[in-house]
Amino acid sequence: MARIVLYQEIADKLKKAILQGEYPVGSLIPTENELMDIYGVSKITVRNAVKTLENEGYLEKKSGYGTTVLSNRLFNKLSKVESYSTILEDHGFRLKKKVLQIGQCH
Repeated sequence: MARIVLYQEIADKLKKAILQGEYPVGSLIPTENELMDIYGVSKITVRNAVKTLENEGYLEKKSGYGTTVLSNRLFNKLSKVESYSTILEDHGFRLKKKVLQIGQCH
């Protein structure tokens, strides 16, 4: 059984909180120190988790200001012009493409 990396586990928990509205779009998430206390992890773990969510389009970190929630949509990556198939393949799914029907439109 594959073990999830700790920072990814924290990122998943933060994403769930965002999706459930605990941190609404436009709001600030807790500071790094607060997140360290909430989750009982190191600063580097918190930073990696936040960076993961930044890369996915959920958060924006501004030095000296804080980290703002940008989106609460489940499929943020779709808005970055990646196909759903690409996202699934990036997560380890193997896709099989098949032509179901070919016809002529009049």
